[in-house]
Order: sequence, then structure tokens, then C-alpha cells
Amino acid sequence: MNELIHTGVMGMRWGKRKSKSSMISNLSTQNKKLNTKLDTTIAKSEKNKTKLDKATKKVAKFRPYLTDIGKTVQREIGNHRRRVLSSAIRKDKHLTKKIDRIKKRMVTNSQSIKTMRTPIKDINVASIAAGKAFING
Repeated sequence: MNELIHTGVMGMRWGKRKSKSSMISNLSTQNKKLNTKLDTTIAKSEKNKTKLDKATKKVAKFRPYLTDIGKTVQREIGNHRRRVLSSAIRKDKHLTKKIDRIKKRMVTNSQSIKTMRTPIKDINVASIAAGKAFING
């Protein structure tokens, strides 16, 4: 018995294919979830922008009084305001990046759904050639 037999990996699925309709429904539910996530992220971003505006107004309002206070107290107050501002700015950047990522994912999902819904006979020759070139390397 000098044969090498490969029986696969435990738990590996062989030849399992998803139907087109199930993939489309999965993508559309994923798009719905992404849409709600986008709405909550936009709401958070708006809330953070109001915090940022408040912090900048406080710094501008407080600045004329800093000359009357001692240097160490002035430095501490300035550091605190600076930290509040920088954290709000950092959070704003993070939320805008997150919004961009979600929007990009929604666009790719909708493009995938559109591609899956088009019949094979309607696919243009350039797309078919590009696909063949991609597969052949």
C-alpha cells in the first residue's frame, strides 16, 4: 500500500456553491446594515462637530483672561483646552474615514448586485476579455 491518498481537510466543503439569489439577498441585507451603520456614524460625527465648535468657542472666549492669571495656571488651562480640542479633532478625522469606508463598501455591494442581476448575454466583450485576462494571469 504505497499510495498517497488525499481525503481533504476536516470540515472543508467540497463543491458547495451558493445560488445567485442567495448571494444577492445577502448583499442587499449587508447594504441595509451598512446604511444604518452609516446613519449612526453620521449622527456621531455631527455630535462630535458640535463638541469641537464648543471647545473652540471656549478657548477663544477664555483667551483674553489668561494674561491676568499666573503662568503655571495659564499653562494648565491651555493644556487642558488643547487636549480637548485635539481629541475632538482626532475623533472627527476617525469618523470621516469610517464614513468613507462604509460608503465605499456600499458602492461595491451595489455594483456586485447589479453585476449578478445582468444576464450573461448582456455582458459586453471587453468585460469578458478583462475577466479572462485576470484569470489567466
